[in-house]
Amino acid sequence: MLTLTRVRSRGWVIATAFLALITSPSLIADPGIIDVTAYGATPNNPADDDTGPIQAAINAAAATGSVVYFPKGQYDLDGTLQPNLASGRVNLRGAGMEISILAWRRNVNGIQASYTTAQFYDRSPLTISDLTLASSNGNGASALFVSFVQTGAISIVAQTVRVFNVEIRPEPQLNLAAGWGNGVYLNNAWNAHLNDLLIQYPVANGIELEGQSNDVSLSKVKIFGRNAAQGGTARGILIGQQVEGPIISHATILGVGKGIDINTTCNDILPGCRPSGFIDNNFINAEDIGITVWNHNQVGITSNLIYQGVPGPAGTPLHQFIGIYFSNAGQARLSGNNIGYTGSASGASYGIVGDMSTSSITGTVIDNFTNTSGYYSIGMFFPPTSSRNTIVGNIMLLQPGTTFIANQGTGGNILSANTTQP
Repeated sequence: MLTLTRVRSRGWVIATAFLALITSPSLIADPGIIDVTAYGATPNNPADDDTGPIQAAINAAAATGSVVYFPKGQYDLDGTLQPNLASGRVNLRGAGMEISILAWRRNVNGIQASYTTAQFYDRSPLTISDLTLASSNGNGASALFVSFVQTGAISIVAQTVRVFNVEIRPEPQLNLAAGWGNGVYLNNAWNAHLNDLLIQYPVANGIELEGQSNDVSLSKVKIFGRNAAQGGTARGILIGQQVEGPIISHATILGVGKGIDINTTCNDILPGCRPSGFIDNNFINAEDIGITVWNHNQVGITSNLIYQGVPGPAGTPLHQFIGIYFSNAGQARLSGNNIGYTGSASGASYGIVGDMSTSSITGTVIDNFTNTSGYYSIGMFFPPTSSRNTIVGNIMLLQPGTTFIANQGTGGNILSANTTQP
């Protein structure tokens, strides 16, 4: 309905138009918003278990395409929230990190979504944003567990999961004994996008990708692990099984055993697998290994800052350290990385170990910080299985008595214009 009102004031005629249909669903696609409190959820009331009311809101939203909204407050849960992605898209949205908090009190996955299909899909079945997912139970499970199960003859399931502006942490925040097992676990989740995540003190992995979670983008993710003296966090990010084409950019990973661990089977059992991957502009502080690449070809590693982390309070003995480790990998491209480490008296430490072939390493700076007696260090090590690699224009700032480049490769590695300074 269009209404025109004529108003006469000081000789001026003002025509004001009101479009009554401006919010009509027929004109504007409005998926609607479902407030979890309308279904009985009670924020800031620890006596209640909000699992049932929130699940009811999620079920209603999936059927209508609405957004599930969590107003300000803490919602205490004893059970897993399970979005039914077969019913439709699910969008879980809060008012912001540390404003809308979902706190689990039992050893269960926080949000668990699965979908079985034999078809290709190009849609966003699950979106989670502006929430804090907390665990107060020393949880060995995952804050977010998503698995797409393929059936029939189709060998690829194309699905998209979007997670952004989400915090995953213990409850209370600094209670390291109450952390999640995994922050995010994705299986067969194609084209997933995880941006602006803050994951604190997981036990196993900050983020784990398995199955064919291909072409996943991880951007501006912050993972704060527990050092060895605090119980340890195994990995910041684990890329496993048959994952292809991960992109990890502008992440901060601190206090973990391994920073980024690419450990797939692509080079062994899948002739059609196109491994690839890109790791750039990340800051990694790890106790054992900064970046590992196992059985995975065509990985680009550029402009990363990798430092050896301290496994405990001042005076704690350091671990043997490797900045970047390749095993059974080829066609890799390393450039512009900065690797710094102190080393250890327990064994040799390395800037780069290259069990690799037909790869290039350029413009990398390796800095060994100590000349402590008994701390044995090698800048770059290429075992006999390495071949046809080009190592050009790198800088190694190593202490006296260390080995700059140990090249045992028998397949024609090319070393040129590398600068070494004791």
